[in-house]
Amino acid sequence: MWVEVLALPAGVAEGRLLNDPVHVRGIRKGDTVRDPTTSLGDWIYNDGDSRRGGFTEAVLRKLNP
Repeated sequence: MWVEVLALPAGVAEGRLLNDPVHVRGIRKGDTVRDPTTSLGDWIYNDGDSRRGGFTEAVLRKLNP
């Protein structure tokens, strides 16, 4: 599931769901979701001289400079 993280209060990620889940029922694209930050996942890789992915890292850097 892809979530646009809007806030990270006290170890909880809050955001808007960007796609319809395949395996999770009861929520749909556009819904507000909350989950512990420990369950966050991401992907990142190097493409020559550029990094790709790392979206969670970027959000955490903005919130904790």
